[in-house]
Amino acid sequence: MYIYYNQDQLILPMDLEILIPKHHLCWVVDLAVEKMDPALFVSLYPGGGRPAYHPKMMWKAILYAYANRIYSSRQIAKQLKENIYFMWLSGHQTPDFRTINRISVGTDEGRPYEKRPAQTGVQCVDWDREPIHHWI
Repeated sequence: MYIYYNQDQLILPMDLEILIPKHHLCWVVDLAVEKMDPALFVSLYPGGGRPAYHPKMMWKAILYAYANRIYSSRQIAKQLKENIYFMWLSGHQTPDFRTINRISVGTDEGRPYEKRPAQTGVQCVDWDREPIHHWI
C-alpha cells in the first residue's frame, strides 16, 4: 500500500560528491579557491590556541554563500549543517557563526582577497578545458 519508509536505515552514497551535478556552481568555487596561492593563507593563522579551521574551507563556504546571496553569518552556519553543497565544500565541518563572521568581515589579515588582489585572480576552465571567465 505504501512505499517502505524507515529513518533508521543507513543511506548510501555517503560521499556527497556523487550527489552534486557535474556543472554545479560549487565545483567552480572549489576550483577557484584551490587554485589560489597558498601563501595567501599562511599568514592568516598566527598560531597558538585551538587549531583553526582551514582558511580554504572557510573561503569556499563564504564565496559559495555570497554567490547564492546569503550574507548572514548565521545563515551560512545554518547552510553548513543543512545544505549538501555547503557540506561538501566544508568537508562536513560546521564552524560557528562567530568564526564565519570573523573571517568574512574581520581585519585585513583575515581577508586575503584584499591583501594581494593581483595574486588571487584565477582563470577557471569548464569541463572541456575551454576558458570560461576570470573569477575572484
